[in-house]
Amino acid sequence: MKKSAVKRFLAFVVIVGMVLAVIGLLLRYSRPEPSMPSFSFLGDRKPAAHSKNNSQTLYRITKDIYSFEADFNEVCLNANTELLALGFVDTTQPVLYCREYELRSGLPYELVSVRIWDNQKLLVYSTSESSDYSSPERHGFDHRDGWVSVEVTVEVAKWRFRLSMWLN
Repeated sequence: MKKSAVKRFLAFVVIVGMVLAVIGLLLRYSRPEPSMPSFSFLGDRKPAAHSKNNSQTLYRITKDIYSFEADFNEVCLNANTELLALGFVDTTQPVLYCREYELRSGLPYELVSVRIWDNQKLLVYSTSESSDYSSPERHGFDHRDGWVSVEVTVEVAKWRFRLSMWLN
């Protein structure tokens, strides 16, 4: 091969590599975060706490927690009707104070779970810098009669985990 042909080939390879790198970065950072589902059994209630965990785990985890005064059995009846119709599976263990549902879509890359707690009121701790609920990841539950807390969690596998599964 002539030197000019080798130079053109190397320039072509470098340009194609740069274009593929830019496309990869655009795809990585342009993907929207998973949207949190809304459910009619929650009414127009807003979440009392919202948190995201995108750290070193293999999944991006987004969580909304609702806490309100209501009858646990009525909430569970409405939730059961709605969630089963949406394709959720009742995964409740034999525990009387909690109901659990799961929906897997795009197995094994996404999991949506709903957990309904009886007689639990969410307590969100504020930091000393603000009186607002500025640290939703710092929360706890307090036993309160007549209160229901609903935890909606969306877990989505990160692309590197998906790629490693495809390659295996």
